[in-house]
Amino acid sequence: MNELSNPSQASTNVPGSGWLGELGQFFSGFVLPLGSFTFYRKSAQKSVGIAILFFSIFTLTVTFLASVGVGITFLAMGNDIRTSFEDGTIPEIIIRNGVTEVDAQQPLIFFDNQGESSDRTFVAIDTTGVLTEIDRTQYDQGFLLMKRELHVLNNNGRYQVIPLSELNSAFGTDPIIINAETAAKGWTAFSIIVAIVVFIALVVWNSIIRLMYLCLIALVLWGIASLLRPNTGFGPVIITGIYALVPAIYIHHLLSRVNLSFFGLQTILLMPIWAIALYISLAPADFFARERPLRPWRTLIGLPLLLVMAVDVIWSFEYGDVVSWILMFLTIAALAVIGILPRLQERQPDSPGSPPSM
Repeated sequence: MNELSNPSQASTNVPGSGWLGELGQFFSGFVLPLGSFTFYRKSAQKSVGIAILFFSIFTLTVTFLASVGVGITFLAMGNDIRTSFEDGTIPEIIIRNGVTEVDAQQPLIFFDNQGESSDRTFVAIDTTGVLTEIDRTQYDQGFLLMKRELHVLNNNGRYQVIPLSELNSAFGTDPIIINAETAAKGWTAFSIIVAIVVFIALVVWNSIIRLMYLCLIALVLWGIASLLRPNTGFGPVIITGIYALVPAIYIHHLLSRVNLSFFGLQTILLMPIWAIALYISLAPADFFARERPLRPWRTLIGLPLLLVMAVDVIWSFEYGDVVSWILMFLTIAALAVIGILPRLQERQPDSPGSPPSM
């Protein structure tokens, strides 16, 4: 690696480099990092600002899809809640003048996970006085709606007893009616709030914290690269890391779909891709037979993969993981073949009797 030269020396003019071509090259970052050496070399010759802009758009897209998926999951649970009210599994609940009115046999217990080692939850309604509190030695969290009180046990061990009259005052409504219609509307609003909160949290994690983490690793790799090849710039190192993150995130998502995920897995996937991409980006121009244009049209090869993974993130449909894995292998193979075959042809010696190459 000590023979590597500055990639800027190998830059070539790209045909069709108008704004449309530049836009195509920019969004090709969603696909070409999966298997294009040329993409990494061309990207390393551009400014760090362009790479960071791509990183922001890419992570915001991933965050948006994940947030929509969470929202849709919660909305689907709202349909189950409506069905439970309509078939009588959950009775209509009225809180009038601080008193609970329920037309059902009680105690009515919805969740009782006492026997489980984790997530011990208790949810029940009892206006008869048979149940007086949530047993904190048996449960970690729970709700108990009584005749005049609501008992809440948080998973941090905090136990609250809320008079129902305070609920009437807080909501400014008397009576409070909880039935299929009101529960569905309330759950819809709650689902939207959850999706927004998840989006904000993921923006902080995916866009800000992750970029700081990439910069930290890039500093280490920059130090190593500078020892092997002096005068190596920080730009190519962080740029290749940003684009190497794309296949790492895709593969991490596919592995998580088959329940193979653990802390640090994404970093384990990122580092070898980053190392290969950095070597390719800093390789001397004569490492290849000749520099090739980027050919952003190859992004079309990966569109089926992107569409399937996007749908799978939102709806998690059956066999989505299998289809995604197949498309991932096909996309990488297609990009590799399209990229390697022309280079092999360029390296073949001239056939006998043919004029010497110019």
